Amino acid sequence: MQRMVLFGLMLGLVTALQAQITVSGSVDMVVIPFQLIQAVDGMDEKDNPIRHNAEMGAGLGQIEGIAGPRIRLDVRAMNETGTAGARLRLQALGHTYIGVENFLQAWWSPLDWLRLDAGRFDDDRMRGKIGWDDMHIFTVLSYNEDAIFNRIRARGGFMMSLEPIEGLLVTALLNDLNPLAVQGHDELHLHRPNFPELSYVQDRFENGNMWRNLHIAASYTIEGIGMFRAQYIGVIPDYTSYDPEMGLLPGDIRAPRFEAAFALSAISDLTLDIGGKLPLPINNNDAFGTNTWQAPYQISIGAQYDMDKLTIAGRVDTGLGGGWKVSGAGTEEFSFAPKVNIHLWPSYNFGAFKAILSAGLELLGEETLIAGNTVTVTGDGGIRFGAGISLEGTVIGGFRTRGGLAYRFPAEINGIKERGVFTIPLFLEYSF
Repeated sequence: MQRMVLFGLMLGLVTALQAQITVSGSVDMVVIPFQLIQAVDGMDEKDNPIRHNAEMGAGLGQIEGIAGPRIRLDVRAMNETGTAGARLRLQALGHTYIGVENFLQAWWSPLDWLRLDAGRFDDDRMRGKIGWDDMHIFTVLSYNEDAIFNRIRARGGFMMSLEPIEGLLVTALLNDLNPLAVQGHDELHLHRPNFPELSYVQDRFENGNMWRNLHIAASYTIEGIGMFRAQYIGVIPDYTSYDPEMGLLPGDIRAPRFEAAFALSAISDLTLDIGGKLPLPINNNDAFGTNTWQAPYQISIGAQYDMDKLTIAGRVDTGLGGGWKVSGAGTEEFSFAPKVNIHLWPSYNFGAFKAILSAGLELLGEETLIAGNTVTVTGDGGIRFGAGISLEGTVIGGFRTRGGLAYRFPAEINGIKERGVFTIPLFLEYSF
């Protein structure tokens, strides 16, 4: 319903403005004509010996993930004065999904320094400046620009942008709004008189969490120096999906956080961006005591240096600290494993094509559980490493191809053996 209302409003806006409409699109996929997953001897979760035989296969995926080929159609509309417009992006992903992707947006700029946006959209004006190397999917998984500084992502949102002076940008976003929200209540006691434990009246307002989802960001750019950025991202805290026995996965602890970053522009041909994230602790009380959950602190650095035909790009992402603590009849404290993720992808442009070397390294430390005076190492970490080489070129105007070889070396992480994987990927992307 939310999308239908926004789509109707956007169509009405485009018609009323007699807008100038532009259409663009893209198709991207990864063809994997050959992949070899090596045999490995290991142990299962009950310490029983197991063996995985070697496997060979092929596949078809998407450049940003193994989810099938992707087709995008991007429609933009703007009035003649450039003060109002709309954007719609449709996406077909694999054989399972067709629908609106990241944009179902309408905007209005009544003043040079003021803009209002509504709907579903991304705003990358402050986002991190260094992304990932496409080959990371087949070497060691990396992080994208959001690890340095998160983009502004509205999903049913309303945002106000202010540029009161040159170089200063301030945005405020209310997210996850329902345009048809109404106040109401559930009266289960009217329907279940024989179950008093289910009898209650609960007031409900569907936009009641909008202030908890508040996203405020600001940047200040000094010409010839760089861009300073800071933001607060509000979310509804969530830690229930975390399982200490399975280990911490990205996003398992969702907490409000502060972020800060600086992108240097003072050195010619060098892009350098460094950012950090400070998640706030989550506290709650239950029958067992007081619980505190802390997501890891993060620091990320990305850099790219262009020297005529040679380009050196890389990034370092870290996750440090964090864990949970339960204080009650007894105290238990769990510390997450520190993580360092390093990627380097130098390239040389030969004119007709570009040669790229790719390498990824991930270092994982120990996970520990403290119960009373007993310290238990629940995971001893490990090292992942992968490397590849590829050639990239653009042919027939807008058609980008990249093909090469990649190998992810065998590893042992927290006592579990991971298999070595050799892949021949072919990246295909066409934009129009």
